[in-house]
Amino acid sequence: MAFPLRLTPFEEYMFADDRPEYPMLGFFRLRFSALLDAAALESSLQATLSRHPLTTCKILRRGWRYFWIPDENFRPKLECFVPDASRNYPEAKWIDPTAESCTRSWLIDRGGKHELVVQIHHAVIDALGMCQFIEDLLVDYARRAGIAETPLEPRPLDPGRLPHRNRFGLTWRNFTSVLPPVSLMLDGAKYVLKKPPTPLLPEPPAGVTSIPLPSRYPTSSTDTLSADETRQILAAAKRQGCTVNDLLARDLFLAMLDLRVRSGCETDKDWLRLAMPVNLRGPGDEKLSVANVISVVFIARSPSEMADRGQLLRSLQRQMRFIKDHRLSLTFALSLAIAQYIPGHIYRNARKHDCWATGVFSNLGMILKDVPLPRREGRLALGNVTLDELEFIPPMRPRTAFVCAVYTYAGRLYVLFHCDPRMVSPAQAEEFRTLYLERIRQSIQAEPGDAPADAARPKVTHDR
Repeated sequence: MAFPLRLTPFEEYMFADDRPEYPMLGFFRLRFSALLDAAALESSLQATLSRHPLTTCKILRRGWRYFWIPDENFRPKLECFVPDASRNYPEAKWIDPTAESCTRSWLIDRGGKHELVVQIHHAVIDALGMCQFIEDLLVDYARRAGIAETPLEPRPLDPGRLPHRNRFGLTWRNFTSVLPPVSLMLDGAKYVLKKPPTPLLPEPPAGVTSIPLPSRYPTSSTDTLSADETRQILAAAKRQGCTVNDLLARDLFLAMLDLRVRSGCETDKDWLRLAMPVNLRGPGDEKLSVANVISVVFIARSPSEMADRGQLLRSLQRQMRFIKDHRLSLTFALSLAIAQYIPGHIYRNARKHDCWATGVFSNLGMILKDVPLPRREGRLALGNVTLDELEFIPPMRPRTAFVCAVYTYAGRLYVLFHCDPRMVSPAQAEEFRTLYLERIRQSIQAEPGDAPADAARPKVTHDR
């Protein structure tokens, strides 16, 4: 791999939006059923980082351009963290990506069970990249610890793909046929710019950017629905003739409105907007090392458009299908590509404290389903240890009060909320989470026989 490697427009946007008060750091947490071989795990972590070069890079500025270069001083180390009454997780602090790599990892012993926590800068990796990283890590660990039932080899990677990670499957041959019509992209830009979104809740009088990063960061809550409830959600979407993503997005819009009504801040002028990350990986990217290869689509609704939940679902279904059919998810990525030609334009716009979205909704789908490891009750098995649970915690930006990530592992739907404590109190975050789960259950029970009214409450995991 030839370095320096210029940042893609989206990577530059993630870098520009990074700040001490709102670090652009993504996290994943892996919870195991027992203790792992810590030495083998650390060796596997080092091997996995070496397979994915951006994870060990820092950023170099040359004039108005930014480049990835290897951090020669980076020494991957698996740090041990001992939780106590005051802190359940290690403190995650902002790290200057121009000074050093932002990748960090911790191993936590929770009374005979290990939990692995890894943070990586969001300019380096997206959630699907994290899944790829986790697969490589677990496969290498199974091989290194001698617990693989059959010989395992890591998924082949092509180092030559990394410089082309910003092509999104576009070539000179298919460019005109795949590129969305310019008129539709302009309409999409007007849709986003015509009206600023409403924050989920009123922000503090001094503004959120004046408040430093809380010492307990990130803070998240994760609900794990039962396998039966997860199947019922799939069945409900099938009955409605929509995708699970449509259904869960509809319910999130309604939960946002519910919270604003209960908080007494809802008005007819509200314009609630969700930012939804979209995977842009194309043919051949199966051999791409981890990177951030996404764009974002913005979906907004007013309270009057949410009065009828059935009509709201149908409108979201039509809009999402239109976006997919015309590849309008490229609009944001291509607008950043144009902006990158204007010196400083991406940085200036990212540093504005405007509210770009009420919240972020990220649906990862079924994760880790193709990992070549044995399973026990659907969970990945490493000898006598299973990967019981995992969490993906995306970063957030100023005035976007929450990120909601949903994904399915071992046949169960996970619903994770990462709320900004400067805008949403712990009680409000708990209420918001409850309102969303209630809306999801209403979707399950929309027709007779869908689910019993006293369906079991999901398992909940809170940060401390």
